[in-house]
Amino acid sequence: MEFVEQLRSNRLLAELGLLKDEEWRLRVKAESAFYFGNDYGKAWWENYSNGNNSLPDDLIAEVNSRLSEVNNNFTADYAKSVIDLVNRNGDSGN
Repeated sequence: MEFVEQLRSNRLLAELGLLKDEEWRLRVKAESAFYFGNDYGKAWWENYSNGNNSLPDDLIAEVNSRLSEVNNNFTADYAKSVIDLVNRNGDSGN
């Protein structure tokens, strides 16, 4: 839930003119798929955001849009790609 609070805070900063609107949207696009891009994360987000009056509608819509673009294994696939990259780069120096 801390991540959702960070998104909400960024969105509020944009509303106050301290961030550009596109900045909080880019953060949603960049990070929400990692945090919620699995079956558990998507179910949690759906239950948490559904009917949650404290979350701005545009924030919910932005996260939902991003999640509709990624597969249910996004988090695991992303983590595996990072591990593979680290392993490849680590092996090239030996």
